[in-house]
Amino acid sequence: ADIHLYSLSAYEIQKAHTLQLQTGEPVWWEFTPQDYPPQANPAVIDRPGLDARVLPWLVWLDRIDGLYYPQTTDWDSDPWTEPFSNGLSNGDGFLFYPPKDDTLGYDPCEPESNRLVPSIRLELLREGLEDYAYLWLLNEGDPKINQTNLSDSFANTFIASRTAFNRSPTNLPLARSEIASLLHQSQIQYFLPMLVR
Repeated sequence: ADIHLYSLSAYEIQKAHTLQLQTGEPVWWEFTPQDYPPQANPAVIDRPGLDARVLPWLVWLDRIDGLYYPQTTDWDSDPWTEPFSNGLSNGDGFLFYPPKDDTLGYDPCEPESNRLVPSIRLELLREGLEDYAYLWLLNEGDPKINQTNLSDSFANTFIASRTAFNRSPTNLPLARSEIASLLHQSQIQYFLPMLVR
């Protein structure tokens, strides 16, 4: 199946939903340095950390099927000292920092081992993807287009639209905590699906 790729700025929800419903083909978001505020954009360093964390919540609400970022290790120059490497923005093109030298260690859990260093943006995006898993578990599956669900109501407590969301650092973790409490009370065994390609 074809994947329809939209930048955050060029995304049109009605057009995308019609496409998804008519063809069954997935719609993905690509985040780029040209997705300026108020878009939530983890592609660049100079944005609040909440931008990376909230993006999967926006994915849930807009029924997006995937995220795409074309380059996570663009180290034409040393990102530790020159984050403005590609002439577009600080941090674009890398979500990892290079290891301390040219050798890669054998054991990423060993402190003396040499390994890629994840950016704070990547760590926050990972947190957001874990939040997405909570939304998925509460909903007992993928969200459906044109159907609201309980997970939507939690996201809507701090998100009004893709560009208007509460930037307080406490609202998002509070919603996640409330979802976790509901999941714990239900005492149902949940298993997330694994996608292997």
